[in-house]
Amino acid sequence: SYCCSYSFMHVTVSVFCYCCFILLLFIYTVIVYINLLILLLYFSYIKHIHS
Repeated sequence: SYCCSYSFMHVTVSVFCYCCFILLLFIYTVIVYINLLILLLYFSYIKHIHS
């Protein structure tokens, strides 16, 4: 990926890859969390309608 393109600087490369990995993991976690939240709201909304 873009973060790992500095292959001539070995120390920097590993740091960049690590940072990128953390960032991607964070973004992925946030997306999953938001999806779960939307599902939760959706189900509670349906329950509210049917009750």
